[in-house]
Amino acid sequence: MATKAAAAKKTGGESLSTAKVVSSVVEKASKKKVDLSKKQVMQTLELLLETVAEEVRRGNKVSLKNFGVFRRHTKPARPKRKGRNPATGEEITIPAKKAENVIKFRPAKVWKEAVKRAR
Repeated sequence: MATKAAAAKKTGGESLSTAKVVSSVVEKASKKKVDLSKKQVMQTLELLLETVAEEVRRGNKVSLKNFGVFRRHTKPARPKRKGRNPATGEEITIPAKKAENVIKFRPAKVWKEAVKRAR
C-alpha cells in the first residue's frame, strides 16, 4: 500500500484538508487587510458547497467564474451481459446496472492552463 508521502510525490504535492484551506484563506485575507475569522470562512465555505450541492441535485448547472462548472449527469442503464474471467477463461454473467446520477466538474480554462504550465 502506498504511503501518503509516496502519493504526494507521485501527484506532485500534498493534499489539502478543509482546515488547511480555511487557514490559508484567513492568512491571505489578513495580508489584504480583510478581517475574517476561521469560523466565518468555514461557514462561508460550508454554505457555498451546500448551495452547489442543492442546485446540482435539482439538475441545475452551477458555473463559478474562473473556477469551473458543476453539473448533474445521468449515466445510462446498462443491460446484463456475458463476459470472461481473464484468469480462468470461464464465461460469467455481468449483472445489469441501473441508471444513476453523478456529479461532473469541468474546470475553467484558467485551471487547465495552470496545470499544463506546472509540468
